[in-house]
Amino acid sequence: ARTSYLYAASLVGRDQESKELDDVRLGLQGKRGAAVLLSGRGGEGKTRLLEEFRLRIKLDRAAWAAGQCRKEGLAPLAPMVEALTALEARTPDELRARHGNTLSFLLPSLRAKGFSPPTFTNPQQAKLAVAEAATAWLRALAATAPFVLCIEDLHWADGATLEMLNHLVRTLQGAPCVLFATFRSNEVDRTSIVYSTVDEGLARHLALGGLSRAHIDELLRATLDQHRLPSPFVDELYAATEGNPFFLIEALRAFVEAGELVQAEGAWTT
Repeated sequence: ARTSYLYAASLVGRDQESKELDDVRLGLQGKRGAAVLLSGRGGEGKTRLLEEFRLRIKLDRAAWAAGQCRKEGLAPLAPMVEALTALEARTPDELRARHGNTLSFLLPSLRAKGFSPPTFTNPQQAKLAVAEAATAWLRALAATAPFVLCIEDLHWADGATLEMLNHLVRTLQGAPCVLFATFRSNEVDRTSIVYSTVDEGLARHLALGGLSRAHIDELLRATLDQHRLPSPFVDELYAATEGNPFFLIEALRAFVEAGELVQAEGAWTT
């Protein structure tokens, strides 16, 4: 019910980031891969930008496979398993047969299809074998069907998921696929392994910030059709929300629900 009003159809203040993601998308069309980390504080528009990117990828008919990290925690590697399972469903039988047994150690969907993991002498051996098989599988899959593998909310990710993501970024360099991840910058220390592939020059880092005062005006025009909001009010709104688009829209909702922001004569006014 709360999302049925005060929604900006246009993406405001993210022209540069949109252009960079469009370059990534066009690169994928040209069989060039990339790794992208998208960060920002809560409410600064990571999800919205990601959704715009996902829509364009799907319109290009490329595969999109996503895994979601959760605040309450998940089993180790669960977000990665979620994303890889979506790609496994799109894998040709011949390629599946080549790596299925080893990957079934990681993917229940393969065990359900009759594959069985080999016996490993120790956990480290299993870890290395699965990592190597995953790289070989995904590189071969990308050659036949370019894809985007996305892990959302890395700030809640377990260590195994982060390690696996970094491994794939490093070993899939040059393959026609995109590895994408999002995280809240204020919840991840700069020394975290989340930034490892950025520091190694293997991944792009798109860091979102708050919108400018001019972008706030643009967002208000996109959200409140024909508004007549006085400049001092908008100044206070900008100062209070620090340009955070989610907080700004929620502030507007609060004003509407309190009767402080109303529609009169076809326009919004205070």
